[in-house]
Amino acid sequence: MYTFEIVQLNTNEDNSVISVNWRYSYTEFGFTSTTSGTETLEVNIDSPDYIQYEDLDEATVTTWVKNAIGVENETSIKEDLRTRVLRHKKLANPTAAMPWD
Repeated sequence: MYTFEIVQLNTNEDNSVISVNWRYSYTEFGFTSTTSGTETLEVNIDSPDYIQYEDLDEATVTTWVKNAIGVENETSIKEDLRTRVLRHKKLANPTAAMPWD
């Protein structure tokens, strides 16, 4: 299961969000792999679409970040996380019995 979360909002002197720290995780078979990043956002306080800090919600910021990451990069991130979990599972599940059994 993939989990995406916003970790921190970074603001400028106008209290506008200029960058967002995020974390992506994948959990399967009891193993979790995590990666994180920071996306820098362009701010235009004169835009009619500008949202005041106190009016932001998680869904809006998540959309901003995922748009900044891009579909191809997000797909690559997910594939990498799942590959790491599967690799760890393979290494953590020995196929041979212990020699003293």
